[in-house]
Amino acid sequence: MSWQSYVDDHLMCDVEGNHLTAAAILGQDGSVWAQSAKFPQVFLLLHPLFSPYYDPSLELSESSVIGSDESRI
Repeated sequence: MSWQSYVDDHLMCDVEGNHLTAAAILGQDGSVWAQSAKFPQVFLLLHPLFSPYYDPSLELSESSVIGSDESRI
């Protein structure tokens, strides 16, 4: 079974009248392994935010800008 068929057949299926609106499986490096048709492309904006967690040579900053919004930690 491929990751795409897992998303399509298991994550996006109807369960007792409930279903997800979107789903994706992403690698730790931010690569997309599988996604539903309506999965938002927001993860492309989030990738730099998580980069320091999987690449220790990068430094964490006290704030990050995602789109036009700035977040502080």
